[in-house]
Amino acid sequence: MERPGDIVIREMTNRSLEASIRSRAGLSKKEVICYGTSPNTAGLLFSNFANMILNRMIDLFDDVLFLLENNRIPSACVAAATTILHRAS
Repeated sequence: MERPGDIVIREMTNRSLEASIRSRAGLSKKEVICYGTSPNTAGLLFSNFANMILNRMIDLFDDVLFLLENNRIPSACVAAATTILHRAS
């Protein structure tokens, strides 16, 4: 039997997930360059690093969404927590 609070939490979770999915639709992966030993500017290296981080965050979001869609809630929580910890460090 569901309690009234459960319904509110589910509705809020669904709204948040739908907003996240809409936001994800606007993101696309960026090209990352493998430099090797050639000299590069700090700005170019920083931009490349930012693209790598963005690509990884997109991958993590897609992985969590896949887990949620397949009712793997505990695994999705672990992957989401990894994403949050990664962003905090």
